[in-house]
Amino acid sequence: MNHPDPREPVATDPLVSRATGVFRAGFWSSLALLAIGVCLSLARSESLPSHLVPLDGIASSLSEGSPAGFITIGIVAMILTPVMSTLVIGLTFIQQRDRRYATLTVVVLVILLLSVSLSLR
Repeated sequence: MNHPDPREPVATDPLVSRATGVFRAGFWSSLALLAIGVCLSLARSESLPSHLVPLDGIASSLSEGSPAGFITIGIVAMILTPVMSTLVIGLTFIQQRDRRYATLTVVVLVILLLSVSLSLR
């Protein structure tokens, strides 16, 4: 039984590599933003914020160095990660001229965007 050498590069489908890249970037960026918010709270001997900053106040909150601003934007990044991944997957299907899966991905993307927009109300 031949086992692949883990040191050998594996040819990966562009769809998989693009989607996992988006998930990795989204996860690590949201983790970093959440960690910054928690560290700022600890450094200032403040309790962690119990409420998120409204979306229209995130920019000013971040410019003031507010822990709640960093935590809020970290949560927003985590919520948008699957949306961005679905978008990348859909664009890859379009690039590959796979109409069936591109259409299904657009339907999923619309459902995700509706869910996010309804949750922000």
